Amino acid sequence: MPKNSAIRSFYFLRHGETDWNVEGRSQGQLPGIALNELGRQQAENAAKILHNIAFTHIVSSPLQRAMETTHIINTRNLPVTTHAGFMERNSGSWQGKIKAEIYAMHGRTPPAGPLHGPYDIPLPEDAETYPQMDARVEQALHETFANVAGTFLIVAHGGVFFSLNKILRGQTMQSKNAVPYHFHHTAGGWQLNEIV
Repeated sequence: MPKNSAIRSFYFLRHGETDWNVEGRSQGQLPGIALNELGRQQAENAAKILHNIAFTHIVSSPLQRAMETTHIINTRNLPVTTHAGFMERNSGSWQGKIKAEIYAMHGRTPPAGPLHGPYDIPLPEDAETYPQMDARVEQALHETFANVAGTFLIVAHGGVFFSLNKILRGQTMQSKNAVPYHFHHTAGGWQLNEIV
C-alpha cells in the first residue's frame, strides 16, 4: 500500500456469529443472513469494549450480518457509511453450501476449523478469486482513508480481515466473531492488536 498522509490507524470488527457460521456454510455475498442469539450477545459484548474507544465513524459492509452488528455496537450514534468493497468474497456457486459438500465435490475431506483464506481446492469459475478480493478490499480501504475523516471502525467479514492482513502486514490471520482489532500504523509498518 503506498504511503501518504491519509493513511492512519483504524479499527476492525468482524460481524457476530450466524447459524451459517456454526454449520460451516459458505455465506459469501448472499443477502438475508442474520446473527443468531450468540452473535447478538457477541455484538453486545463488543459494544461495551468499543464504547470508550476513540473512533468517530463506522464503515460497514452492506450485508445484513454486518449491518446488524453495526446497529448493536453503535451505542454512541456515530455516522455510518456502507461500502460494498468490504463485503465478503463472492464464492459463486459455493454460496449456501457447507464446507463438507464443497470438498466432497473434489473427493476430499475438509480441514478442521473456519476457512477464510485460500481453499486448497479449485474455486468455481463463477467465484471471485483471492487476488480479485484483495484488490477490491485495498481499493475500499484507500477510498475510506480519502473520504472518511478521523479514526474509523470497519465492520465486515472474516475474508475482509484476511485480505487486510495480507495487504497491510504481509501475513494471513483468521478473525474471531465480534472481537475488535486495532490496525496500528507506525513508521516501521502495520501492527495488529486484539482489543479485550
